[in-house]
Parts: sequence; C-alpha cells; structure tokens
Amino acid sequence: MALKYGSLAALLVVLLTGCGSSDDVFGGGGDGGGDTGGDGGSTGNLSCSAATLPITSIQGTGASSPKLGETVTVSGVVHAEFLGAKRLNGFYIQANKANFDNAATASQGLFIHHPAQTTIRIGQEVVVRGVVQESNGNTQIGAVEAIAACKTGNTIVYSDIKFPIDSIASLDRYEGMAVRLAGVEYVTDHENLAEEGELLLATEVLSYPTEVMAPGSAANTYAERYKLMSLVLDDGSFVENPESVIYPAPELLSYNPVRIGDRVLGLQGVLAKKDGVYRLHPSEVPTFVPTNHRPAKPKVGEVEGVDEPPRDANEFRVATINLWQYIPGTHSFSRQRPKIQALFSGLDADVYVLQELPNNGTGPASGIVDLVNMLNEAEEGTPYAFVEFAAGPLGNDDETNGIVYRQDRVSQAGVAAALTSGHFNGDLNQPAVAQTFTHIVSGKGFTVVGNQFAERDCDDDNNASELLKNHGDGQACASLARREATQTLLNWLATNPTGNSAAPVVIAGDFNAYTLEDPARLIKAAGYFNAAETLAVKPYTTVEEGMVGSLDHIFVASSIRNAVVAADTWKVNADEPEAFNYEINGKTYRHQNVWYQEDMYRSVERNPVVIAVDTGLIN
Repeated sequence: MALKYGSLAALLVVLLTGCGSSDDVFGGGGDGGGDTGGDGGSTGNLSCSAATLPITSIQGTGASSPKLGETVTVSGVVHAEFLGAKRLNGFYIQANKANFDNAATASQGLFIHHPAQTTIRIGQEVVVRGVVQESNGNTQIGAVEAIAACKTGNTIVYSDIKFPIDSIASLDRYEGMAVRLAGVEYVTDHENLAEEGELLLATEVLSYPTEVMAPGSAANTYAERYKLMSLVLDDGSFVENPESVIYPAPELLSYNPVRIGDRVLGLQGVLAKKDGVYRLHPSEVPTFVPTNHRPAKPKVGEVEGVDEPPRDANEFRVATINLWQYIPGTHSFSRQRPKIQALFSGLDADVYVLQELPNNGTGPASGIVDLVNMLNEAEEGTPYAFVEFAAGPLGNDDETNGIVYRQDRVSQAGVAAALTSGHFNGDLNQPAVAQTFTHIVSGKGFTVVGNQFAERDCDDDNNASELLKNHGDGQACASLARREATQTLLNWLATNPTGNSAAPVVIAGDFNAYTLEDPARLIKAAGYFNAAETLAVKPYTTVEEGMVGSLDHIFVASSIRNAVVAADTWKVNADEPEAFNYEINGKTYRHQNVWYQEDMYRSVERNPVVIAVDTGLIN
C-alpha cells in the first residue's frame, strides 16, 4: 500500500479502521445492484429479514467447513474491513451481540471475499448470500450473489486472548472474529517486515535453544513452547514489497525503526491464517513503544552521567566483526563503505578480528588494503594497519579471516601465524590467524586469534558425511566439524604459533555455534571464559527464525579474567530491520533512500562483540 508523506497518519487510520467514509450506502453483490442503506436496505433481491444460517454452523469445528461448496445465506456485524486488491479483497463479519455465544466451540466470524466491494460500514449488520469456500485454511464466503445492508451502529463484541495459549488449536474458535490480544507484546523477529509487512510478536524475546540449553533432547523440545507464546502481526495486506511499510506507524524509515525487543501494544483486529500460521490483521493502529533503544556506542568504557567519556589510556579493546562480505567493486559497495567506517569508529577497538574478507592477498587492489585505506580516510594520519599473514590468498575459499589494528595503540610483537592445514584450508573452516600485540601505553602483551568455523547450513553433501550431517542434538549441521575444529585450534595454540608464550590468549571470531554448544564448552574447559556471556547484558549477535543467540564470541584466558572489565554485543545490526542494509537489490528507488543512512545501523548482518581489558589490573 503506497502512502504519501503528507497524509500518512490519517491514511493509515483509514486503512486499518475503515473509518474513511460516513456514507451508509455500499456497493452491491455479484449482480451489480445498489442498496438503499440503513434498516431494510437490500441488493440482489436479498432482504434483511431473510432466513440465515448461524456462522458457527458454517465454520464447524473440523479442518474445513461442513457446508463447503454450498450456497448459503448468513448475517453478521461487520467488524473489520480490508477492501481492495492491495489489501485482502473483503471484510469480516461476526455474530451480533444478541446472538453472540461466549461458550461456542466453533468460530462466530467469517471472511466475506468480495473484490467488487468499495465501501463498508464498521458496525453495520449485513446479510450475505454466497458460496462457502476454504482459502489458506480459512473458511470464507465467496462468489457473493447478494448483500443486504441492515442496521448500523451495532456494538462489536471483542474476544480477549491471553498468551501464552494452551494450544494452537485453541485459536480455531476465534478464526475471523474480532479479538484483543494480551501478552504477545515483544518484537522477536522482523525478517519478513519489508517483504510481507509482518512482525513476529511473543511474550518475551525468544532465545535459540542451545543458547540457553545444553545440546540434546531438552534443547530439541525447548522451542516447541514458543508456538504458544508467539503470533504474527500482519499488515492486513497481501501486497509483497509494499512501497510503504506501515510498522512502526506512520511507516518504517531509517530514523523510525522497529527493533528486536520493542513493545507493541493495543493489539486488536481479526485472527486469520496464512501458510497454516495464525496472524492478527489489525483493525486499529497498534502502538509501538521503543524499549530496545539504538545504542550510539557499545557498553564498554562507560562512565555514569558522561555521554562520551575520555578513552582510558590503559584500556585495551578487542572486537570481532563478521563483515558480511566486504567486496570492493560490487553494485552496492559505495553504500557499504560508509556504514562499515561508522561501525569501526563506534567500536573504537585496538584490534579487530574480521571474517568474510576477500581472499585476494595484500596487494594494492586487495580487500584488506581497501578496508584499511577507507578507515584511515576518516582519521588523522594512518592509525589503521593490517597483519600480513601471506602475500597471496590464504586458503582455498573466496573469503578469509584477517586482523586489523591501530598502530598508534598497539604494535605487532610476534610472528604472524596462520593455520591453513587440514580442515582449516578454507574448504570447511577458514584459516585461523594469530598475532601477538604489545599495548603501547602499558607494555602488556596479548595474543589475538581469529577464526570462522564451518557453517550450520545443510545441503545434499551433508547427508553423506558424518562430519557434516545434522546429528539431531540441536547444533545443526556440521557440528562434528566445528567440534573437531575447536580441538585442532586449541592444539595449534598450544604450540605457541606466534612465538610469545607469555602473552595471554584472546580467541575471537565467528564460531557458527551458540553459547552452550560444543565449541564454547571445549574452549572454556581449556582455560578460557566467554567474555560477553559473563559480562554483557542480554548478549546475542544474531536472530535466527525469531530466536536470538550468539554465534560470535570472544574467549579470554582465565588468567586475566579480573582484568576484563566490560564486554558487549553491540546491538546495531541484528536488532535492526534487514531493510536498512546497504543493498539496493529488491528495493525501489524510494526504498533505497528512505531506508538508508550512512551510519552503523545494519552495516553488517550480526552484532559485533567487543571487550575492554584494564591493563593496569594485569600483574
């Protein structure tokens, strides 16, 4: 639905409430006749006193209507309208107040599919004759022959539904009815917002099972309850990629986001199914309450009451970022660069562990050189530099890991080392990289390690490989490959690859493993702790199928645990709608402008992890 800026708010109210007209007269049925409106108005030779079937007898309690295919006459009060091809091509009715049965086990609401209808009165009683149909799991009246417009001003009866519910089947009795929802008020997914106008709401922000449960049978069943805790908020339209996305009101804009964890209140409308999943088509504009506010800076180095505290000279910061394919020369690269620069500037780290860099060496045209040049363009002098692990490509893949650092804060103090053998050759896991740095102010040393483990996705090859298949414990495909990679990485680090055995080790990167999965368990057992898990507030780096969790981590040697004073998963990416990314594919010219800003929000796919170490606390 395309909405103009000047009257956007007013139009939204009209679209969602149907209160755009005060005329009692509305278009006729399939015969094209008119009506007189008010009591006794009729069209297509249908009277307000015509004999009708109860809506409950049409809905029934089975998977489809017991009257399927029959021509029936039914009466009810219009409680929601979604007229026109850009919406749902019809309106909803339900039993009037006098006939409403709170104990009914069958639904008392129906959708009237009527593409020719152009006006309707909310609260008007109508009599409709048409054919009983099933559409997408919903019972409806279609092929409408006649409509009689009867008494106006009827009270609409709303049914209250409290989440979590007892069962999905318990919603069947409310299909097509006017409902008010309570409990489902937190945004836990916005993946389909730009394309479908949908949000997934839940009683809480949902967590990926192995983020909070150890892998196994308990983790496998953990998320089953989420179906009873969540519901889709639809936009009352079947239009894909609408020019204006109506959530949050007045519309989604780069400066008006809806973020994971934001609250949505005042949910009332009609329950319907699409693709077998219940959703709410609102009859009133919901109220969005930003509760997960955009963070301007990560929560490290904060001083209470001071917006931008000066950087502590003794502080050593490490961040890990999955760059989401930083590839110079691609069609959207000019839009990607400033967002990446803003991300680095906001993190203000001393060492950056990076994934998904182009694996094209370190020459003038390489991705790593372009990145460092871009970062230095925004600074005085040339503070940014990169660690050279090889002059040419590192491993076999098109992408690789890298380390960028600020040479005004730290200096290289070891041998730049890369693990490229075996399953770290890039075919499965990206080559691990490591270097020791000396913190210039304090003189303390740290060995920083970067990696990216095997992906969780399944394909046909996974079924033939024990290493790559899904073992059904909640860790997805290639869990054995990631477990093997963890042990190989730990064995490699035990050989002191950078030549500096005294420096405590920091292992960072994209492990493609949630917080309680095998890689984290094995690394912690080897003498490390997960900094964000221990110190951050609500840590997560990604949202997958409406569930939050961390696939990216920074593990620090337990010997300096007391010196790690802060950690954060900076919520500037996964929390933001995907529409705000720099890509132009699939976006109209207007989308490319109203959803884009040269800032850090949705600069990459996942939230980066950053830690702060107080070097003064290290013996």
